[in-house]
Amino acid sequence: MKKLIYYLVIFFFVVLTILYPSYNARSGDAIFKNDTLDFTFFSKEEPLTYVLCITEQMNEPIRRFEALCAISAAYMEIGEYNKTEYLLSAALHVAQNTKDQLSKTIFFSELIDKYISLNKIEKALEIVKDIDFLDSRTEALAKIAIAYIQQNQYEKALGLSRSINDPLSKVSLLYKLIHKLMEKKLYTDVFRVQKIIKESSPGVRDLVQIIFIDDYIKSSDISMSNLFVSQNNSKRTKALVVMAKKYISLNLYGPAKQILTQAVLLSQDIISDYFKSDNLAQIGIAYVEMGELGKALEIANSIKVTVCRSELLSAIAMAYVKAEDLEKALEITKRVDLEYLRDKVFSQIIIQYIKIGEIEKASRLADSLNKTSSGAGIDLAMADYYVQNENYEKAIEIDKNVKDQFIKFKILLNIAKDMQKKKTFSEVMQRMFEEIMISFN
Repeated sequence: MKKLIYYLVIFFFVVLTILYPSYNARSGDAIFKNDTLDFTFFSKEEPLTYVLCITEQMNEPIRRFEALCAISAAYMEIGEYNKTEYLLSAALHVAQNTKDQLSKTIFFSELIDKYISLNKIEKALEIVKDIDFLDSRTEALAKIAIAYIQQNQYEKALGLSRSINDPLSKVSLLYKLIHKLMEKKLYTDVFRVQKIIKESSPGVRDLVQIIFIDDYIKSSDISMSNLFVSQNNSKRTKALVVMAKKYISLNLYGPAKQILTQAVLLSQDIISDYFKSDNLAQIGIAYVEMGELGKALEIANSIKVTVCRSELLSAIAMAYVKAEDLEKALEITKRVDLEYLRDKVFSQIIIQYIKIGEIEKASRLADSLNKTSSGAGIDLAMADYYVQNENYEKAIEIDKNVKDQFIKFKILLNIAKDMQKKKTFSEVMQRMFEEIMISFN
């Protein structure tokens, strides 16, 4: 039976090759037949082609979209940019045919990021027009404008800034633009930006005073809490944290720290222990996002409510995991009182130990862990470890025992990408891939 399926797969590729001997691949242009990829663009001698076939069996739009993006990233990593763009076009096709508007917006936003990374900014700008939600469209325009700034296309960035209505996004963009223009000594253009600021809404002008305080005001007279009408210190603190996190997302750490300092002061006057702890936890997480782990830990030590303290400590521990300081991560994780959060961080520490080849440490820690949803992530990391050591058979053995279909797909993708990069796709591995493809049916 398996031999019959094997010959059918080969026959499928041969027929496609005869019927469609060539594919004129224009950049980003794809042929879709009933939402199906044109496989004549891919070789049956390449392992990634087999992984790509699996996407045809994915019915859920979110899974199919994620899979196509993941494979396109693999092709980008090995330098096959035509195939990268082809698969992004396929992912765009999935996004455009997704009925759920929220999912569609998330897909479009992710594609904009990917086209910007490919330096296809005009294509990203084209996708923005399809985003229905105003906030998401504004955020996408800001990303594109910043990409223009990085390419020294200041005129285009300036033009986009006029179409951005959200005060915080507009001011953040203008801040970056002015600094770039100042670096290039393009003072005439700086005056043009200042003119845009003067013509903007009062909200934009107020925010300019905050964001430019380090460079131009040199004083601490402005009380940022006056921006908020609410008399509730908890709500005012939360609003400041939201603003600070927006600045952090744009790498504007100076203004973010000033706002967080104000937020900490406001939080001291909150009467409720829970609301005070909740606000302090969010402030601490903002410091984690800036890499200020010492400050975040200082705040965590002042939090009374267990749930809030555990949330912040787990975020700090995760940051140490990413920094590969696993001993410090373990030390902090042991202080996390909530079991599900503690186990979540422990699973990431295990994964990191696997990645650096500390298999024994990973195994010991895994034995003490209540294995729930974290198990699949550990399987993925273990398989990736074997891939890095070119033990593909062992990685495939792990893949066969994984129940989560998308984790199975990710493991197979990592194997295929590594083999295609190193050109080590043997006939034995080809047969193993064909067997795994059958298991996805």
